[in-house]
Amino acid sequence: MLSYDGNDSFWYVIFLSELVPRQTDCHSNKFTGCIYLGILKKPAVGRNWLLLLSGFMWSGVGILLNSFAIRWLQLYEGWPLAVSVACGIVLGLAIAFFGFRRVAATNIQRILTMPENSCVFAFQKWQSYILIAVMMSMGIFLRHTAIFPRIFLASVYMGIGSALFIASIKYYRTRG
Repeated sequence: MLSYDGNDSFWYVIFLSELVPRQTDCHSNKFTGCIYLGILKKPAVGRNWLLLLSGFMWSGVGILLNSFAIRWLQLYEGWPLAVSVACGIVLGLAIAFFGFRRVAATNIQRILTMPENSCVFAFQKWQSYILIAVMMSMGIFLRHTAIFPRIFLASVYMGIGSALFIASIKYYRTRG
């Protein structure tokens, strides 16, 4: 079991309610993410790396969602394909402008106010990880059921994927 001691750098490992003492020579360890003498040290990186990681994550998920959409749209032709792509593009621009642009700006501002060496997982707020898990679960559920036809899902996936990719550019611009 892991327990947080209030220090931003260390988590204590607790086995059967016995605390493993902090070793004094742990501070000389140059590695940022390793178990060292019973202590799990948080992987810490600078703010620029957090911005880059955020951009990569948003871009990567955007590309992944668009690849699902493209694979599904290959089964269609003519006006259903054109309508689905048009809806995906319009939806993507709307989500990027009215939603993800603001979320990215909030995340960037939060990252820029963090200490220089912060936990690598801090590129998102911890509450966002819950939302991400729910959204992933919903996506998996919708992909594996026949509730909505694939052509409809392709528009939604293309919209969200494009919006994520467009909003990720904000992270790269801030970093540079």
